[in-house]
Amino acid sequence: MRSALRGKSVFGATTRGWAQLRRRAVSDERGAALIEFAVSSLVFFLVVFGTLESSRMILDYNIVSNAAREGVRWAAVRGVNSGREATATNVKTYVVGR
Repeated sequence: MRSALRGKSVFGATTRGWAQLRRRAVSDERGAALIEFAVSSLVFFLVVFGTLESSRMILDYNIVSNAAREGVRWAAVRGVNSGREATATNVKTYVVGR
């Protein structure tokens, strides 16, 4: 019985067959380039779209900041002492119109 199991693995394949499969899997690099491209392109696109999204957020921040500055300046020039009252509705209309 012992001689009948010599050279066989638990799954029924010979140990020489497993060695050949392992050697072939190590030397077979056909899919390696595809995997490398997938990983590197994922990183590349994450960086590119992350940069674009950050730039868009900075642009939005600057637009809101400038609109607030314009609204405050317009309201300060047309204060209570100027004879022309600046209500919240007037300031909003001025800022949205710009």
